[in-house]
Amino acid sequence: MHSALYYPFTGPERESFVKTSLFLWDTVDFIVPFRDFMPRGRTRDEAEALEIIAHPYVPTAADKQNAHEEFEKICEGEVTDQFVFDLSSPESVYDFYPQKLLPETWDLLAESRLAHIIKSEDGVSGASTNGLFGYYMMSVLAVCCSNERKRLVTDNHDPYRALANIMVDEKQSEGEKDDWLGRLIAISLSGPDFGDISLRRLIELRKNEDQLLQEMRRSFTNTVDETASSIAEHSNNPNVVVELINAFTAKTEKDLTELKRALNR
Repeated sequence: MHSALYYPFTGPERESFVKTSLFLWDTVDFIVPFRDFMPRGRTRDEAEALEIIAHPYVPTAADKQNAHEEFEKICEGEVTDQFVFDLSSPESVYDFYPQKLLPETWDLLAESRLAHIIKSEDGVSGASTNGLFGYYMMSVLAVCCSNERKRLVTDNHDPYRALANIMVDEKQSEGEKDDWLGRLIAISLSGPDFGDISLRRLIELRKNEDQLLQEMRRSFTNTVDETASSIAEHSNNPNVVVELINAFTAKTEKDLTELKRALNR
């Protein structure tokens, strides 16, 4: 699995994510509302890096329908107060491109007090949710869009760790708890830290990539995939999760140190 799908936004929030992605992934999909929408970099180097790796992904009708069915399950149950949309707290609002979901999904969420929508003659023209529920929605949509073919990646770890805790605390069946904790805890797996190497250097590296470097990148990606899958499988056992993360760190630390030395030279 050498391609990834980013969430929750339409473009990366941190340069560190762009650096890591240049090394790890052949391509990174970003969920966008329409085909001509392209992820944007905040600097010239970020824009150039995204030209190399970024692909826009518009949710298909099937993706939207699968997401709708997941949200139906949420609305049919008891909705936690932490997900309810509150107009009196505008600082916690998560604004959506409504085109990412079906119109009936927005109607469903609005009726369940999980979203605030604005309608026009053309349908839903604006949509907002509670901040934390917005992150939850995008994780659901990302799962539907990936179809288990791409690794899900994010640079917004803290909201998803908080969300994982909420999902575990909610009164759900054990199977649902483990499933969601498995999906969300895997984001705690860190990629290589390229803080001491410039983005420009990594861009040039990808532009002039040889077979040896490509094999090294893909080997590391395979290790990430294997470890993330194992974390999800054993997410109900914190001790095993810690062991897996420690083993991942030990396995990759030496190779990354050598790679950085080569890059600096």
